[in-house]
Amino acid sequence: YLPFCLVWLCVMLPLYDLGMVQSVRVAAGNLLMLGFFAGTPAMINWYVSALALTLMLAPLVYGLMARASHPRRCAVLMAAACFAGGLCFIGTEAYMAVSRLPVFVLGMAAAVPVREEGTSGAYALALAGGACGLAVLYGCFARFPETLDFYGMYWHPFVLIAPALCAGLGWLFSRAGRASAALAPLRALGRASFEIFLFNAWVEVLGKRFGLAQGPVSWLLWSLGSVLAGLAYHAVVERCMKRAARGA
Repeated sequence: YLPFCLVWLCVMLPLYDLGMVQSVRVAAGNLLMLGFFAGTPAMINWYVSALALTLMLAPLVYGLMARASHPRRCAVLMAAACFAGGLCFIGTEAYMAVSRLPVFVLGMAAAVPVREEGTSGAYALALAGGACGLAVLYGCFARFPETLDFYGMYWHPFVLIAPALCAGLGWLFSRAGRASAALAPLRALGRASFEIFLFNAWVEVLGKRFGLAQGPVSWLLWSLGSVLAGLAYHAVVERCMKRAARGA
Protein backbone atom coordinates (compact mmCIF):
# COMPACT_ATOMS: atom_id res chain seq x y z
CA TYR A 1 0.00 0.00 0.00
CA LEU A 2 2.64 2.55 1.00
CA PRO A 3 4.63 2.62 -2.29
CA PHE A 4 1.38 3.02 -4.21
CA CYS A 5 0.24 5.74 -1.79
CA LEU A 6 3.45 7.74 -2.25
CA VAL A 7 3.07 7.68 -6.03
CA TRP A 8 -0.60 8.64 -5.69
CA LEU A 9 0.29 11.61 -3.48
CA CYS A 10 3.02 12.81 -5.85
CA VAL A 11 0.57 12.77 -8.76
CA MET A 12 -2.63 13.92 -7.10
CA LEU A 13 -1.55 16.63 -4.65
CA PRO A 14 -0.50 19.03 -7.45
CA LEU A 15 -3.79 18.31 -9.26
CA TYR A 16 -5.89 19.09 -6.20
CA ASP A 17 -4.04 22.41 -5.71
CA LEU A 18 -4.61 22.46 -1.94
CA GLY A 19 -3.00 24.73 0.62
CA MET A 20 -0.24 23.62 2.96
CA VAL A 21 -2.51 22.59 5.86
CA GLN A 22 -4.89 20.60 3.67
CA SER A 23 -1.99 18.97 1.81
CA VAL A 24 -0.53 17.80 5.13
CA ARG A 25 -3.93 16.39 6.09
CA VAL A 26 -4.22 14.56 2.77
CA ALA A 27 -0.71 13.12 3.03
CA ALA A 28 -1.13 12.02 6.67
CA GLY A 29 -4.67 10.73 6.15
CA ASN A 30 -3.68 8.55 3.21
CA LEU A 31 -0.34 7.32 4.56
CA LEU A 32 -1.89 6.38 7.93
CA MET A 33 -5.02 5.10 6.14
CA LEU A 34 -7.37 6.77 8.66
CA GLY A 35 -8.19 10.01 6.85
CA PHE A 36 -11.76 9.06 5.91
CA PHE A 37 -12.83 9.10 9.57
CA ALA A 38 -11.13 12.49 10.06
CA GLY A 39 -12.87 14.08 7.08
CA THR A 40 -9.67 14.36 5.03
CA PRO A 41 -10.52 16.28 1.83
CA ALA A 42 -8.96 13.79 -0.60
CA MET A 43 -8.57 10.08 0.06
CA ILE A 44 -7.54 7.30 -2.31
CA ASN A 45 -10.82 5.70 -1.25
CA TRP A 46 -12.97 5.44 1.88
CA TYR A 47 -12.38 1.67 1.95
CA VAL A 48 -8.72 2.20 2.84
CA SER A 49 -9.79 3.58 6.23
CA ALA A 50 -12.35 0.80 6.70
CA LEU A 51 -9.59 -1.72 6.03
CA ALA A 52 -7.27 -0.06 8.57
CA LEU A 53 -10.06 -0.16 11.18
CA THR A 54 -10.71 -3.86 10.64
CA LEU A 55 -6.99 -4.69 10.69
CA MET A 56 -6.69 -3.03 14.10
CA LEU A 57 -9.79 -4.83 15.40
CA ALA A 58 -8.91 -8.24 13.92
CA PRO A 59 -6.61 -9.50 16.73
CA LEU A 60 -9.14 -8.53 19.41
CA VAL A 61 -12.13 -10.03 17.58
CA TYR A 62 -10.30 -13.24 16.68
CA GLY A 63 -8.89 -13.62 20.20
CA LEU A 64 -12.31 -13.25 21.82
CA MET A 65 -13.92 -15.79 19.50
CA ALA A 66 -11.02 -18.26 19.70
CA ARG A 67 -11.24 -18.27 23.52
CA ALA A 68 -15.04 -18.35 23.72
CA SER A 69 -16.72 -21.58 24.80
CA HIS A 70 -19.34 -20.96 22.08
CA PRO A 71 -17.51 -19.15 19.23
CA ARG A 72 -20.53 -18.94 16.93
CA ARG A 73 -22.68 -17.43 19.66
CA CYS A 74 -19.86 -15.02 20.44
CA ALA A 75 -19.69 -14.04 16.76
CA VAL A 76 -23.42 -13.30 16.65
CA LEU A 77 -23.22 -11.18 19.81
CA MET A 78 -20.19 -9.25 18.49
CA ALA A 79 -21.88 -8.66 15.13
CA ALA A 80 -24.94 -7.38 17.00
CA ALA A 81 -22.73 -5.09 19.11
CA CYS A 82 -21.09 -3.71 15.94
CA PHE A 83 -24.50 -3.10 14.42
CA ALA A 84 -25.72 -1.32 17.57
CA GLY A 85 -22.56 0.79 17.78
CA GLY A 86 -22.91 1.73 14.14
CA LEU A 87 -26.31 3.31 14.83
CA CYS A 88 -24.39 6.28 16.27
CA PHE A 89 -23.16 7.03 12.73
CA ILE A 90 -26.47 6.78 10.82
CA GLY A 91 -26.85 9.60 8.32
CA THR A 92 -23.12 10.37 8.24
CA GLU A 93 -20.47 9.43 5.68
CA ALA A 94 -18.66 7.35 8.29
CA TYR A 95 -21.61 4.93 8.37
CA MET A 96 -20.57 3.70 4.93
CA ALA A 97 -17.51 2.14 6.57
CA VAL A 98 -18.82 1.38 10.07
CA SER A 99 -21.84 -0.50 8.72
CA ARG A 100 -19.45 -3.09 7.24
CA LEU A 101 -18.27 -4.23 10.67
CA PRO A 102 -20.95 -6.93 11.23
CA VAL A 103 -19.89 -8.61 7.96
CA PHE A 104 -16.26 -8.32 9.04
CA VAL A 105 -17.08 -10.11 12.30
CA LEU A 106 -18.69 -12.95 10.35
CA GLY A 107 -15.56 -13.21 8.22
CA MET A 108 -13.41 -13.46 11.34
CA ALA A 109 -15.77 -16.13 12.72
CA ALA A 110 -15.17 -18.21 9.59
CA ALA A 111 -11.43 -18.15 10.35
CA VAL A 112 -11.83 -19.57 13.87
CA PRO A 113 -11.30 -23.36 13.78
CA VAL A 114 -14.48 -24.98 15.07
CA ARG A 115 -15.59 -28.57 14.55
CA GLU A 116 -18.64 -28.47 12.30
CA GLU A 117 -21.62 -30.80 12.58
CA GLY A 118 -24.40 -31.22 10.02
CA THR A 119 -22.71 -29.58 7.04
CA SER A 120 -25.66 -30.08 4.70
CA GLY A 121 -27.95 -28.30 7.14
CA ALA A 122 -25.47 -25.44 7.45
CA TYR A 123 -25.35 -25.07 3.66
CA ALA A 124 -29.14 -25.02 3.44
CA LEU A 125 -29.37 -22.44 6.23
CA ALA A 126 -26.74 -20.23 4.58
CA LEU A 127 -28.50 -20.38 1.19
CA ALA A 128 -31.88 -19.64 2.76
CA GLY A 129 -30.35 -16.67 4.58
CA GLY A 130 -28.83 -15.46 1.31
CA ALA A 131 -32.22 -15.59 -0.38
CA CYS A 132 -33.71 -13.55 2.47
CA GLY A 133 -30.87 -11.03 2.21
CA LEU A 134 -31.42 -10.58 -1.52
CA ALA A 135 -35.16 -10.17 -0.94
CA VAL A 136 -34.53 -7.47 1.68
CA LEU A 137 -32.08 -5.68 -0.62
CA TYR A 138 -34.51 -5.79 -3.54
CA GLY A 139 -37.35 -4.61 -1.31
CA CYS A 140 -35.31 -1.59 -0.22
CA PHE A 141 -34.47 -0.76 -3.83
CA ALA A 142 -38.10 -1.04 -4.91
CA ARG A 143 -40.05 0.35 -1.96
CA PHE A 144 -37.74 2.08 0.52
CA PRO A 145 -34.85 3.68 -1.41
CA GLU A 146 -34.27 6.20 1.37
CA THR A 147 -32.97 3.37 3.57
CA LEU A 148 -30.16 2.45 1.18
CA ASP A 149 -27.66 5.20 1.93
CA PHE A 150 -28.78 6.72 5.21
CA TYR A 151 -29.59 3.46 7.03
CA GLY A 152 -26.95 1.22 5.48
CA MET A 153 -29.38 -1.09 3.66
CA TYR A 154 -27.04 -1.19 0.69
CA TRP A 155 -24.73 -3.21 2.94
CA HIS A 156 -26.50 -4.72 5.95
CA PRO A 157 -28.24 -7.44 3.88
CA PHE A 158 -24.79 -8.82 3.11
CA VAL A 159 -24.71 -10.20 6.65
CA LEU A 160 -27.08 -12.79 5.15
CA ILE A 161 -25.83 -12.73 1.54
CA ALA A 162 -22.08 -13.17 2.16
CA PRO A 163 -22.30 -16.58 3.94
CA ALA A 164 -24.54 -17.84 1.12
CA LEU A 165 -22.06 -16.68 -1.50
CA CYS A 166 -19.17 -18.33 0.36
CA ALA A 167 -21.11 -21.58 0.83
CA GLY A 168 -22.31 -21.67 -2.76
CA LEU A 169 -18.97 -20.84 -4.35
CA GLY A 170 -17.13 -23.17 -1.97
CA TRP A 171 -19.44 -26.04 -2.94
CA LEU A 172 -19.03 -25.22 -6.64
CA PHE A 173 -15.24 -24.93 -6.55
CA SER A 174 -14.84 -28.10 -4.45
CA ARG A 175 -16.52 -30.01 -7.26
CA ALA A 176 -14.56 -28.39 -10.07
CA GLY A 177 -12.24 -31.42 -10.22
CA ARG A 178 -10.44 -31.51 -13.53
CA ALA A 179 -11.69 -28.04 -14.35
CA SER A 180 -9.61 -26.56 -11.51
CA ALA A 181 -7.08 -25.25 -14.05
CA ALA A 182 -9.85 -23.10 -15.49
CA LEU A 183 -10.11 -21.38 -12.09
CA ALA A 184 -6.49 -20.17 -12.26
CA PRO A 185 -7.52 -16.72 -13.57
CA LEU A 186 -9.91 -16.34 -10.62
CA ARG A 187 -7.16 -17.30 -8.18
CA ALA A 188 -4.81 -14.76 -9.79
CA LEU A 189 -7.44 -12.04 -9.52
CA GLY A 190 -8.10 -13.02 -5.89
CA ARG A 191 -4.44 -12.83 -4.91
CA ALA A 192 -4.11 -9.40 -6.54
CA SER A 193 -7.49 -8.09 -5.40
CA PHE A 194 -6.10 -5.35 -3.14
CA GLU A 195 -3.71 -4.03 -5.79
CA ILE A 196 -6.51 -4.10 -8.37
CA PHE A 197 -8.74 -2.20 -5.97
CA LEU A 198 -6.10 0.52 -5.49
CA PHE A 199 -5.75 1.18 -9.21
CA ASN A 200 -9.50 0.97 -9.76
CA ALA A 201 -10.07 3.52 -6.97
CA TRP A 202 -7.55 5.82 -8.65
CA VAL A 203 -9.31 5.41 -12.00
CA GLU A 204 -12.63 6.29 -10.35
CA VAL A 205 -11.23 9.50 -8.85
CA LEU A 206 -9.61 10.57 -12.13
CA GLY A 207 -12.66 9.67 -14.15
CA LYS A 208 -15.15 11.55 -11.99
CA ARG A 209 -13.04 14.58 -11.08
CA PHE A 210 -11.13 15.13 -14.30
CA GLY A 211 -13.48 13.65 -16.90
CA LEU A 212 -11.17 10.93 -18.18
CA ALA A 213 -14.06 8.52 -18.72
CA GLN A 214 -17.01 9.50 -20.89
CA GLY A 215 -19.69 6.84 -21.19
CA PRO A 216 -19.86 3.12 -20.37
CA VAL A 217 -17.29 1.99 -22.96
CA SER A 218 -14.54 4.31 -21.74
CA TRP A 219 -15.31 3.37 -18.12
CA LEU A 220 -15.01 -0.31 -19.08
CA LEU A 221 -11.66 0.25 -20.80
CA TRP A 222 -10.28 2.20 -17.85
CA SER A 223 -11.52 -0.52 -15.47
CA LEU A 224 -9.86 -3.24 -17.51
CA GLY A 225 -6.68 -1.17 -17.49
CA SER A 226 -6.83 -0.94 -13.71
CA VAL A 227 -7.18 -4.74 -13.46
CA LEU A 228 -4.08 -5.26 -15.63
CA ALA A 229 -2.15 -2.62 -13.67
CA GLY A 230 -3.14 -4.27 -10.39
CA LEU A 231 -2.01 -7.70 -11.60
CA ALA A 232 1.33 -6.28 -12.75
CA TYR A 233 1.85 -4.38 -9.48
CA HIS A 234 1.03 -7.50 -7.47
CA ALA A 235 3.68 -9.44 -9.41
CA VAL A 236 6.26 -6.74 -8.68
CA VAL A 237 5.38 -6.61 -4.98
CA GLU A 238 5.43 -10.40 -4.68
CA ARG A 239 8.87 -10.59 -6.27
CA CYS A 240 10.25 -7.85 -4.03
CA MET A 241 8.88 -9.54 -0.90
CA LYS A 242 10.41 -12.88 -1.88
CA ARG A 243 13.79 -11.22 -2.36
CA ALA A 244 13.47 -9.46 0.99
CA ALA A 245 12.59 -12.76 2.66
CA ARG A 246 15.65 -14.46 1.18
CA GLY A 247 17.82 -11.55 2.30
CA ALA A 248 16.47 -11.79 5.85
